[in-house]
Amino acid sequence: MGLIPVILDDFPYPGDKDLFTGIQEINKNNYKEALKYFEKGSTYDNEYASLFTAIIYFTGFGLPKRDSVKAMNLLKQIASQWENPVAQYLIAAMYDEGDDGVMKNTKTCTEWYLLSANNGWLFSIGNVGYAYTFGCGVKEDHKKAIEWIEKVLKNEDTKTDEILYLFGNKNFKVNFSKADKDAVANALKMTGGELVNPVAVLCDANYKNPSWLKIARVVVWDLSTNKSSSALAPCQHYIADIYLNGKNNVPRDSEKAMYWQRKSANNGNANSCRALGLQYEIGTHLKQDYKEAMKCYEKPKYIVGGYSENFHIGGLYYRGLGVKKDWKKALEYLVEAAFLDKNERAFLLMGIIYEAGKYGVSRNIKEAVKCYMEIFDLGNPAGAIALALIYCKGVGVKKDEGKTVHWFIQAMTAGCQDAQVFLSLIEVQGFQAAANIILEFYDIEFNLFT
Repeated sequence: MGLIPVILDDFPYPGDKDLFTGIQEINKNNYKEALKYFEKGSTYDNEYASLFTAIIYFTGFGLPKRDSVKAMNLLKQIASQWENPVAQYLIAAMYDEGDDGVMKNTKTCTEWYLLSANNGWLFSIGNVGYAYTFGCGVKEDHKKAIEWIEKVLKNEDTKTDEILYLFGNKNFKVNFSKADKDAVANALKMTGGELVNPVAVLCDANYKNPSWLKIARVVVWDLSTNKSSSALAPCQHYIADIYLNGKNNVPRDSEKAMYWQRKSANNGNANSCRALGLQYEIGTHLKQDYKEAMKCYEKPKYIVGGYSENFHIGGLYYRGLGVKKDWKKALEYLVEAAFLDKNERAFLLMGIIYEAGKYGVSRNIKEAVKCYMEIFDLGNPAGAIALALIYCKGVGVKKDEGKTVHWFIQAMTAGCQDAQVFLSLIEVQGFQAAANIILEFYDIEFNLFT
């Protein structure tokens, strides 16, 4: 992994020699052997030998599997004995995400983030800012959120060319030069733009993948450095969100909101890229510019590999805004957004494309029905409305009053008030007359894009 220890040669504290040897074993990627030395060093009440021990159980590196319960017990001992901010941060992360044998508890996780933040750990400071921004485990309070967030933002000027120290301790310099270059690149994309939770990175499904394990190792050690850019991009996004909404006695300020949104996007936050893209698309706080919107939507693919933005890109190709109208190209993006991100709106737009069959795509009612069913199965009544309208229109299928009524009932049961109106209309006007009225006034595409 390339951790470079610079502990004093005479090992002034009990257990330092075992700590040093354990780190040397980590440098050889021999975590199992390293653990033996760390556990021995921890018997001398050595803070960092104890912390390394807890982290190996927390990550499961070199072990048959992670031991979350043992890790939690060790971390709580370390947090209690030394008030170690890294231990406090990892405890918070476990309660935040929920872990094997550790129940998710938002209030408790925020309490631990606060302890760690008060000890100067920047990722915890960012999480406290998030908590006050959105009311997670604490009462929503945007003034307090800004106070915490600004502690991270002030580090922006020292972002570049920083020397990284493990646990924020200058005795442990971090050097990723010996690690897999692709793993480092992917890990730094993740940690640079988002408040990544290490527990989520270490989940079982990912942990079994050898390529992911390389990334996970870099992510864990990167999150264990208190670098000045930690949490910078997401905190810029949170403060932009606060100024955009103007709540909790913080006045709305769209100029500040867009300023911080740009900063966040430039620093690799995918949410800010999407937010800027949306502003360019709808023209509310920025001058409407579909080409700029497309640039913003495309950026997350290169910084974090996300899929949510693909719905917006597909929508621009669908409507021909800033690009030539191309439904085949639209489908390429929508399929990723729909199936990889379970984006209901993407499924709906795919259904509309297959149902209409234009601009390079042939009509395929069977595929349209599949897309609408996916939406309904995800719990969205729009899927049932779309299915009802297919049988109401009778385009590509035979007009069918029974199936139309059936799907309107399904939509109504799922909470759609429009469906109840349509059913009443059919009962009063009769199917054919009601169908003409419904199809004249109800535009599913309009509802989708508004």
